[in-house]
Amino acid sequence: MVGVPQINVYGGLVSGAQAGAEMVFVFAGQVEDTFVGDLAACPAGDTRAFFMGQNGEKVRGGQEIRLVDVPCDVGPMGIFEDIHGANSPGEFSDQLRLAATTYTGTAYVPYLENIIEILGTTTDFPAYLREQRDDFIKRNVKDDASSQVRSVCGRFAVVAAAGELASLMGITGWPEGVATQAAVTCLKAWLAARGTEGDHDIDQGVRAVVAFIEKFAITRFQTIATGDGDFTFGGMAGRVGYRKNTADQESGIVAWQYYVLPEAFQNEVCRGYNATAIATELAKRGLLLRGDGRNLTKKVSTPDGRVRVYHLTSYILSGETNYKK
Repeated sequence: MVGVPQINVYGGLVSGAQAGAEMVFVFAGQVEDTFVGDLAACPAGDTRAFFMGQNGEKVRGGQEIRLVDVPCDVGPMGIFEDIHGANSPGEFSDQLRLAATTYTGTAYVPYLENIIEILGTTTDFPAYLREQRDDFIKRNVKDDASSQVRSVCGRFAVVAAAGELASLMGITGWPEGVATQAAVTCLKAWLAARGTEGDHDIDQGVRAVVAFIEKFAITRFQTIATGDGDFTFGGMAGRVGYRKNTADQESGIVAWQYYVLPEAFQNEVCRGYNATAIATELAKRGLLLRGDGRNLTKKVSTPDGRVRVYHLTSYILSGETNYKK
């Protein structure tokens, strides 16, 4: 367990941006108890992304994996799945609070004593724990999951292994497998809220491109006439490229194709992200058509002549950010 300085975001002591930076420094061992207060309870669905977004800040992959948001699915019994014989969720919450206050730290001593005894009798214990961790990761995330997801899964694996070990020692009173199942439940909830097992920053960058096209598909793209009743116009504020209503190269379906100029793609459409990495991922997902060879851009005919662009397919507005997957 890592002690985290308490941050009262909604109380106004810390901005969303400061809170995000604090999360990085805490786990880098560079922070002092600068902020005082309580971590404000957020309504259902409010996460670090919510309060950082209040200042226009984005949650980065490094912040995401250093302090993991585990959502609570508030149901008929509040955040609890089982109230273990209590008359109400409120009563069970009071019981938990009293037990935590009364007995905090009680399990540490016998737990550590058992660990020390094990280490004194065998040299295989660290290898056993690594094996448990690796097995947990293998069973709960895909082989092609990003390093960020595997890192978080590894932390849940350590929690599961520690819980199972404590149960084996007779400390928790839980049946075998309960600690592991609890860790799996939390991991699945985190993955569901995250929406992908891929790289967080890459996925957010792809979503940023989709959002840009959704918002500016008409106002910031110059229409290329096709001779079928379309028209070409100019003078729009902040043009980023062109659009053309034409048949898709793969499906043959007539729909809007978007051609983004290179500087606009890097400085506006992918602002805050690695444009090359985002374009590469868009191509993998079938949302961008490459040029010749390994080129991510291609040359197309426009009212300005033959220019190099990033060609976004009509699927960019399909609602599918993983069209080919």
